[in-house]
Amino acid sequence: MEEKELRDLMKKIKQEQKEIQNSKEAAKNFLIELGIMTPKGNLKKAFKSLG
Repeated sequence: MEEKELRDLMKKIKQEQKEIQNSKEAAKNFLIELGIMTPKGNLKKAFKSLG
């Protein structure tokens, strides 16, 4: 990965992080996309034992 690509990626990650930190709904959607949370807001079975 070239330096410019890395800078662009880091910029995009920081943007996404700000969105997630500022919005409860965005954070929930992010966890759903990752497969950690169900659409109803519950933790998936694999993650229940961790909390």
